[in-house]
Amino acid sequence: MAKVKSLKSLKALAIKTFNKWILFRDKDKGCISCITGGVHNAGHFYHGHLYSALQFNEVNVQGQCVHCNL
Repeated sequence: MAKVKSLKSLKALAIKTFNKWILFRDKDKGCISCITGGVHNAGHFYHGHLYSALQFNEVNVQGQCVHCNL
């Protein structure tokens, strides 16, 4: 019998997978905010915790360097 995962763990997996895809998509573009930094984070224009409908919207999320994402 397969182990049933909780909704919380499934959402965490979805976030991790989505963010990896954003980093892969934007790896050659550089940071969306400063242009000179590398892409190390998936930065949201509208934060995913506050605007859940936009959390997995690829237009809302762009690659950012660590400095700009903080």
